Amino acid sequence: MRSRLIRGWWKFIWVHDVAFGEGSRHPAGMAESRPWTVGPQVPAESRRRAYGFPTERNAVPRFQWNTLNNQQVGTYTEYFVKMELTMYGFEVYSTEVDDRGIDFVARKDRGPFIEIQVKSLRTYGYVFMQKTKFELRTNVYLALGLLFESQPPRLFLVPATTWFIPNEVFVDHNYEGLKSKPEWGINISRRNMPALEQFAFDTMIEALANEVDG
Repeated sequence: MRSRLIRGWWKFIWVHDVAFGEGSRHPAGMAESRPWTVGPQVPAESRRRAYGFPTERNAVPRFQWNTLNNQQVGTYTEYFVKMELTMYGFEVYSTEVDDRGIDFVARKDRGPFIEIQVKSLRTYGYVFMQKTKFELRTNVYLALGLLFESQPPRLFLVPATTWFIPNEVFVDHNYEGLKSKPEWGINISRRNMPALEQFAFDTMIEALANEVDG
């Protein structure tokens, strides 16, 4: 038996030539067809290169948030939140004038409207909302996007009512006697992440959607 290795741009095939004994004939008088078997597993990197997909060497880097300016990061996060809401069946309505601090409103089917303000960070730190533009009502939410370098975005949806009982993570600053305006804020650090995880975007949106569908 002889073996030939056929190299193609999309696969490797070992072809085996079968030697037949004397007098061995195909019933139709033709030579017996030659079987083939697939050869050794081709490395994933070779397959990606053969198909023209990015490889480890020439892959286009993703999640390079540091290459964006603050406005681009804010715009990306807002549109990302809108698309995620749409995927859960919500209708999204942008506000014409952002004079109340609300970036957009959304609702699912005939459910109540929810008002959303969007904030984003590229590292651990602090975000805040002026009290005059973020009222503590049951239908108001903060959509927070954490865009850490080389990592996919992480979203959280925090109800405004969380600040009814401030703590070291969800803080209340009045700045009495100072020029700064009163604000609600979130101290975001590695240590504080467990307190934020309870408001993971998917968990919160699924709960809101179930209330409407329920």
